[in-house]
Amino acid sequence: MLIMISTLVYGIYPMEAVKAQEGSPLEISAESAILIDRKSGAVLFAKNENKQMAPASITKIVTAIIALETSPLNDMVTVSKRARGEEGTRVYLEEGEQQTMENLIYALMVNSGNDAGTAIAEHISGSNEAFSETMNVFVREQIQVTNSQFMNPHGLPDQQHFITAADMAKIAQYAMNNQKFREIVATKKKTWNGLTWKSQLVNHNKLLSSYQGATGLKNGYTSKSGHTLVASALRNDMELIGVILNSKNSKSLYKEMTDLLDYGFEQYSSVKLFEDQQKHVLNFEGKQIEFIANAEIITVIPNNETPNVLVDHLGNVSVKTSLGTLHAGSLLMMSEQQEQTLVSETDVKMNKTSNDTVWSLLLTCAWFLMNLFLLTMGYLMRKKRKKEIRYTTTYWNSHDY
Repeated sequence: MLIMISTLVYGIYPMEAVKAQEGSPLEISAESAILIDRKSGAVLFAKNENKQMAPASITKIVTAIIALETSPLNDMVTVSKRARGEEGTRVYLEEGEQQTMENLIYALMVNSGNDAGTAIAEHISGSNEAFSETMNVFVREQIQVTNSQFMNPHGLPDQQHFITAADMAKIAQYAMNNQKFREIVATKKKTWNGLTWKSQLVNHNKLLSSYQGATGLKNGYTSKSGHTLVASALRNDMELIGVILNSKNSKSLYKEMTDLLDYGFEQYSSVKLFEDQQKHVLNFEGKQIEFIANAEIITVIPNNETPNVLVDHLGNVSVKTSLGTLHAGSLLMMSEQQEQTLVSETDVKMNKTSNDTVWSLLLTCAWFLMNLFLLTMGYLMRKKRKKEIRYTTTYWNSHDY
């Protein structure tokens, strides 16, 4: 594929809310839906994506990623009376039972255990109420989500508990950067050894077994939310994330998620713009500026389109297609890289010099102390010898033999 690279002199195009073209052949009957490319965040399809709606158990995606980022997996969690009494889907935890944080996250995401959600929340923040505040601060500060609100760790109905499909896609995109999270949400079955309940947990996300390339995430349902699903799949180096809210039934939910993901893989492709360590020379005001990619820069484009790749004088890379203009990454100015290399080398030299200086000082101090010791001993020995001489002279002078 031919890729056109243009120079953007005065700055990068602002990143737009990239959306699929008008007249998309895809029809989704669910109330809200969105499809994004995980790496770039490009929105490939959207329907009512900013409408605030009840999420049900897809809430647990937030609980899981917070637990993974803030609590050691081997932490022992003691189950409270409140956690033991949670409604809905459970792993039948008993009051006073102890489980590792890792086991509880599996119970939360594979079996959708509401009791596990409360146990996690209480261990991290002391209560569901305090943890809900932790959730809201986390998504706002770490993921820049501002149109959703969480009131509990599991998604049981609450009038003030709501999300949008767009926010949920961003949360899923963030969470899927965590390797342990990916491992957990891709788990189809997990042995569970509870205090009174031993079982084989089976993942409620049916796409893991039915969709080629499925990589995980979470489904949910309450009478208020309807059927909800966040799903991801990877094909040909392109990973997509889909969100569907308020589908009328489970059959329709999974069919439409399949259609949504199929649409993405059929209509779009992942394109590598720059290889790792690839150089790029930019002509700017009669001067040549050399840049280098410190990592691969990859984006998604509609099939049968040639992307216009724009690089500004600061090394920012954007891609312009019929989707709009999307920020794809950044190149590093070669002089900056050389400066970083020099700084690193200087640090190494300074560390070596520092170490040499320390040893030199230590040896000097040791030499000084040794000489001081020898001088002191010499002085004391001479003083003692003089006393002995005086005593001997006095003795012989005062006695007659």
